[in-house]
This record gives sequence, structure tokens and C-alpha cells, in this order.
Amino acid sequence: MTRDVLVDGYTLLVGTPDRAGIAPDGDGGLYFRDTRHLSTLAVTLDGVDVDTLGRDLTGPNRRVLVATDDNTAINRVDESTEKRSDLVLETRQTVTGSASLSQEVRLVNHSSVPYSGEMTVEFDVDFADVFEVRGFRSRLERDPSVTVDDHAVAFTYEYETNEGTSLRRETRVAFDRTPTTLTPTAATFDVDLESQEETTVGFGVRASVGADDGERSGAGSSGIEPEAIGERSTVSDGLDVPTVKTGRRDYDRVFRRAGEDLLALTAETAYGPVPLAGAPWFATVFGRDSLIAAYQALPLFPSLARGTLRYLGAYQGTTVDETREEEPGKMFHEIRKGELAKRGRIPHSPYYGSVDSTPLWIALLAAHRRWTGDDALVTELAETLDGAVSWLRRSLTQYGEDPFVYYEESSTMGMLHKAWRDTPGSVQYPDGEIAEPPIASVEVQGYAYRALRDAADLYGNVFDDLSRASELRELADRLADAFDSTFWLPDAGYYGVAKDGTGTTVPTLTSNVGHCLWAGIVPEKRATSVAATLTSDRLFSGWGLRTMSTDADGYSPISYHLGSVWPHDTSLSALGLSGYGFHAETDDLARAVLDASTHFDDYRIPELFCGFDDTLSPKPYASSCVPQAWSAGAPFAFLRALFAVEPTETGIDVGNTSTVLDGTALDPVRERWEQ
Repeated sequence: MTRDVLVDGYTLLVGTPDRAGIAPDGDGGLYFRDTRHLSTLAVTLDGVDVDTLGRDLTGPNRRVLVATDDNTAINRVDESTEKRSDLVLETRQTVTGSASLSQEVRLVNHSSVPYSGEMTVEFDVDFADVFEVRGFRSRLERDPSVTVDDHAVAFTYEYETNEGTSLRRETRVAFDRTPTTLTPTAATFDVDLESQEETTVGFGVRASVGADDGERSGAGSSGIEPEAIGERSTVSDGLDVPTVKTGRRDYDRVFRRAGEDLLALTAETAYGPVPLAGAPWFATVFGRDSLIAAYQALPLFPSLARGTLRYLGAYQGTTVDETREEEPGKMFHEIRKGELAKRGRIPHSPYYGSVDSTPLWIALLAAHRRWTGDDALVTELAETLDGAVSWLRRSLTQYGEDPFVYYEESSTMGMLHKAWRDTPGSVQYPDGEIAEPPIASVEVQGYAYRALRDAADLYGNVFDDLSRASELRELADRLADAFDSTFWLPDAGYYGVAKDGTGTTVPTLTSNVGHCLWAGIVPEKRATSVAATLTSDRLFSGWGLRTMSTDADGYSPISYHLGSVWPHDTSLSALGLSGYGFHAETDDLARAVLDASTHFDDYRIPELFCGFDDTLSPKPYASSCVPQAWSAGAPFAFLRALFAVEPTETGIDVGNTSTVLDGTALDPVRERWEQ
């Protein structure tokens, strides 16, 4: 299903390009903080829907739709009357981080005779949790109260949270002029227009949440007092989108839209700006997604890294909770603020299932220091760092002499897989047999290695704890040796995707091996073979890296994780290839995804797209989220990879000057670095 998603932080409108309204029986709506605050919206003329001629997405949070009262599909030869439409309806919609939708409807009469009729705005509210919209059966019955005055309707719903406190949500629909009639679900306006005359009706929808929606400080937090999260995003204040000039106009549009989408998905919180994972279904903070998006954009938007590090630090695990899979020192996977989480019906308050958020947090902290020279943030988060390192060390010794980070299947409604390819069946043998847990995913070992090395640098250079630094480097070296001897498949020339519960290395070729290059765990003697495998036809589609090789029996180009292309995945591999000096291969991967991005509507980069080869134009994956933060961050990661940009004490070092992009593309990075 094709969706239009307007987003500004936690506020998003899910609609379709062919209508300005929201179908009452679909997944569309106005959402705020995991709750649907508007489930139906339609504008009719004399009780009839108008036909949309087209729409312009003028920004990540706004669009304009043009409709008419008649749009004949067939140009008939037996018609004797003049072919024309008389009424034009122009709708402008804007969502803001203040949990609101504003809509202006402009009706123009292009007939030579007067028009008299009715314009009706229909609306309704169900306060559904986003998990219910996605198929979770809660069996909750809601009966919102409704109040109507002369120009507004207010819907109110109140429930008791799992902690025994009362939480109220409200939706208010207010019109800029008094309707002729106003009921709990519709406003009707009498319209009288002379020839070429026009009229405008405006209205706003405002969502609000009562108490008990604030943040908390946890062990090892930044010390910021908990306070309500800001109801605004950086799309309208705070950060600006840099202008990247690449020498290609279509690439420049991709960068512009990516920057706008990334900032539209960024919420201003008590801990600083934090990227939300994606819209429409993941407009919340995800550990893995937010960390990677912040890393991708670090040279241009270092404040995203600071906010993300502090936010996750505030929720760092403090105890053992099997339901939420919380452990001391662990970073969460996903946090939700909807009714199901508040009632304890789902474990996302937050849910700590993933095993990669914690090492990625350490890696981002170290990367932020390298790019900014900011020792103060490391000192501020010292206890958080200690906790994260302790969790990582415990995880590496969980299975005795087997020095890898494993994950088990969740005992509750959590996930089976705890790494980035987290859908059922995503870890399988080449013949399609499903790998059994516990599972040590190949890229997670790379993340752990990088985190240990990065933590060693932080302890040595910031805290002058040379003994601890040396100990962590030795642990990283032992992990690297065990990794190479266990995961390397000499006959195949690549690393297997995982080690499973049978003690077997699963010999399936996946794009995850590219993450190992990014992490630096691949020894130089293996790098050439890994690079050749990544860019072979088995993984490289010509539009980006497939998640799984075409040789595997379970491969499907239209799957979620078994052969599709994920832009963020390819971007990490490109950074890895660049770091090992494979500049031609880096150019191929980066250019492929940038080229693919020019084919998508409005130059918006989706969460994923199909893994067909480049004999076809890139095909969207049907249920892909658009926009998605780590997809929007991918072009900026490609920029770093293409030029092999690394920070130094005096500026930035450019390791590759023979890239496909114009050198002026680096200007925004230089400008931010100089600041």
C-alpha cells in the first residue's frame, strides 16, 4: 500500500497520495506518542468524495493536494459536451511537533454559473494503540467522551496505567469559523460561490496527553532531572539541513530530502535531540536504529549523537527483569508511550531485547569524542560507560569458554532474533533450515570487538586508566582470534552468518559481513576476499547490497530480511570497505544506493526496497517505512565513505580524492568541523 507520511518528531499523519482524508477502516490516522488521535478524516462536496488530481510533498511534515468534482478516466469519443471540471478543491496539510495537524481547504468555482452546496468535514477518533493498528489483539474497549461547542469537538479518553495512575488523552478538532451544523463526527458548511469566486475553511486537530508521560533518569544517567519530553522536533527549530552539492542535481535532491527527513524524525527531548526510528510504525526511540542514525550523521549533526547517548543512558538497565529482558548495564531496544505499554500489556516500557544496542552505544560515544574532541561528555557518562562495558564483558563469558555474545529466544512476547535482522527465519542455513538459538550473530561479534577497542581508548585517553585499557584490548584481541577461527569459512572465502545452538557455524552468505569490516574485526589477510564477496553478484544487486545471497534456497528479493536491500546496511558496509582502502568498491556501493534513491517518490529513501538486480528499476518493498532515520542517514555515511573522511586534531583527513562526487560535497562537513 502506498502511503504518504507527514512527520515532525512524535507527530505523524499517515495518509495516501490519492486523497486528503483518512479511510475509516485502514491504518491511516494522526498519531502522537504511539496513539491514534484521529482515525477518520474526509472532505466531501454535497456528500460526494472529490477526485484527487495529484499532490506535492512540500516538506517532510506538509503537503498540498489538488482535487476536482469530476475526473473522467476515459476520454470518450461519443461525448458532445465540453470536457471540463468546475470545482477545484486545494487542501494544505501540515503536522507539527506540538502534536497538531492543521488543514486548510480552499474551494474555487471555475464555472460560469454560481455554485451553491455543502462542504462537509467528517472526522472520528478511536485512540487505538499503534500495536493494535498493526494487528495486536488487546481486547480493550474504549468509550471516549465527546463534547461539542459552536466551532469545536473534543474527544477525551482516560485509563489507569500499570502503576495505578490515571492517564488522559484528548483530541480537539477546532474550526476557524462556525459551521452551519456541527455534530460529534461532522462539520457542514453552506457554500455559495459566484463564478470564479473562492472560499476557504480551515481547521486544526490537536492531540494532548496528561500526566505520566515524562522521562526518567536511570543509573549512570547524565544527571539531568526527569522532565516531560519536548513536543517539538528539529524540523522547525534547532538544527538546519546542510546544502550538499555533489555535481549531480538528482543526488543533491536526495541529500536535501534525506536531511529534511532525518531532522523531521528527530525529537527534542530532555536529554537533547534524538532520532526516532521511522514512520509510520516506529516513531519512537530505538536503541540500535537511533544509535546508527546518529553515527551516520555525526560529522554534520553531532548534537544527535549527544542526545542519543544521554537518552539511552538515562534508561540504562539497572536490574534483572525477564519480562522486559532488562539487565544491569544494558541499553534498551525499543521504548513505547502508548496505552499498551502503560498498562503493561507489552514489555516496551522500555524493552531491552536487542544485544547490539549496548556495544553500539560505546562505539558512538567514542566516535563522538573522535569527531568533536569532547572529553566532557565521556566524563559525564562515565558510570554509564562502566555499566555498558560490564554488561558486554558478562555477555562474552555467558557460555564459558565460548567467547561470543549470544542471544536466546524471548520467553515473553519479545523477539526471537535480537540482532538487526530480527524477523523469524532471518538466520537460516543455505538449504533454508532455520538456525536454532542460542545464536551468536556474526556482526554482533564485530560490534563487541569495536566496543572493546573503543572503550579501551576512552579509559586510556580520558581517564588515564592504562591498566583497564590494556585489559580491554587483550579481551578484544582474544575475541578477534576466536571470531576468525570460528566464523571464517576457508572454502567459501567469507564469514558465516552466525554460530547457532548446535555449535555449528551457519555458512550462509549475508550482508552482515560488511558490518564486520566497519567494526574492524576482519584481519587484513581476509579483507580482499570479503570485499570481493560483498561486491559479487550474489550480494550486490546493482542498487545496493542484498541482505542474503542469491545462492541461498531461502533467498527472496521481496522479503524483509532474506534478499532485500537496506540502505543503512549498505552504508555500513561502504564505511567498512572505505576503512580498509577499497575505494572502487566503496564507490560502487554508494553510487548504487544514491542512484536507486533518485527513482523513489520525492527522492525519499525507504527503509528497504526489493533486491532485484539493476536490469529493472528499483522496486519499493510494499510495507517499507518511509521515512526511516537510518535510511535518511545513509547518504551522509556514503559521503564519509566515498571521501574516506576521518577526523584529526587539526581538521578532517580526506583519504580518497578520486571519488564519483564533486569535492564541494565535503564543504558542509568542513564547515561543521570548523565550528
